[in-house]
Amino acid sequence: MTVKKYVLWIEDDAAYNLQRLAIPVVMHRDYDLTLAVTISEAIHFLQRQTYEVIVVDLRMPPGKEHSWIDLDQKLARSGQPPRLGLHLLLNLFKQPQRGYEIDLPSNILYHNIHRFGILSVDPARAVCDELERINFEPEGSCYKQKTAGMPSNTLLELIQNIHRE
Repeated sequence: MTVKKYVLWIEDDAAYNLQRLAIPVVMHRDYDLTLAVTISEAIHFLQRQTYEVIVVDLRMPPGKEHSWIDLDQKLARSGQPPRLGLHLLLNLFKQPQRGYEIDLPSNILYHNIHRFGILSVDPARAVCDELERINFEPEGSCYKQKTAGMPSNTLLELIQNIHRE
């Protein structure tokens, strides 16, 4: 019997993408997929479960947590793109941009967070500098840019690439 690997997909567009992108993952015998549609929900899941693979959309809504709402408003006032998923990663790896630090809950299960990938509308070159701060190679196989008409197995292939690395 195969032991399933826990996967957290942090994606706000999941209602649309769920059928096309998530079904191949859900149907795959190796993965148990959890979906977070806000940053607050992602934090909630990260406090309760260890995930072997995490897939993050860079442009995420804050959810109900005041610190993430405040950060979202701060980004909007500064004219920066609302990449809360990126700020989640930077804060998880304790490499936040100056002035954009978030106090994360102390009980987040960190030991497998190094296996993550990105599925976002943002091209890799738009976030290269920030991702290099956490030793993530944005031009590698664990970064996929969302495109219209992308194949339904895109998420599954990304998860498999992340798990191999």
